[in-house]
Amino acid sequence: LLPAAAQQADGSVLVIGGLDPALKVATDALVIGTDGKAKARLPLQVPRFGGAAARVGGKGPFGGCIVLAGGFAVTAAGVLEPQNQVELYCPGF
Repeated sequence: LLPAAAQQADGSVLVIGGLDPALKVATDALVIGTDGKAKARLPLQVPRFGGAAARVGGKGPFGGCIVLAGGFAVTAAGVLEPQNQVELYCPGF
């Protein structure tokens, strides 16, 4: 539930965070290939759900990278906490 997702230049999709079936905050992102199969599991710096993700266009230093921002995390005490950190995923780096 409530992951962020963005399509990469090669057609694969990065599905980031969310809530798992037990309603625990996901701690990773999955690269889903064009065949629909998971190709890689990537750890998140900040486990979160309800964020937004977008691919950066253009040919600059971050062209093709995916930016993740916003969403919510749950503290060890069970408190819902808005997230203001930004994470950047750059395939091939």
